[in-house]
Amino acid sequence: MLAAVPLACEKSAVQFADYLRFLGFTGTREVEALKVRWSDVDFTAQQVTIGTDGAAKNSEWRTVDLNPQLAALLRDMAERRAPDCSWLFPSPQRVPRDEHAKTFRESLILARKAAGLEWVGFHDLRHRFASVAVMAGLDFMTIAGWLGHKDGGILVGKIYGCTAPG
Repeated sequence: MLAAVPLACEKSAVQFADYLRFLGFTGTREVEALKVRWSDVDFTAQQVTIGTDGAAKNSEWRTVDLNPQLAALLRDMAERRAPDCSWLFPSPQRVPRDEHAKTFRESLILARKAAGLEWVGFHDLRHRFASVAVMAGLDFMTIAGWLGHKDGGILVGKIYGCTAPG
């Protein structure tokens, strides 16, 4: 689908591709990702904090460790960032106020149609993240924390355990 983004989403292609990668590299929910600020990214600690505004699904913030792909994406985005913008995904109409994008639904519809993937949604990237983390051998409790689950990894084990190595 990423290959179809430049063709399908001319105006927002770069930002939408960044958003899709961010979702896939963090397991963050669609709306949570839109509200991440640059102040939530800590390159020194190698973490990004999700939900600092209290708007996460369970109203609690959490941190996701930067994997190499996520770190590279965020560094690239930081280089392109407007100096007066505090959001990872700013609204195209943010001037004169610094606001985050409200949605990428229209871009998703256009990109998945161009890619012939009508069934793909933002939540599928969350599932991909969890599956990749399990297949990499990470413990379920850590993955659950990144996803914002409060069950200590039970749901991760139940849903994705079959993809665990060995």
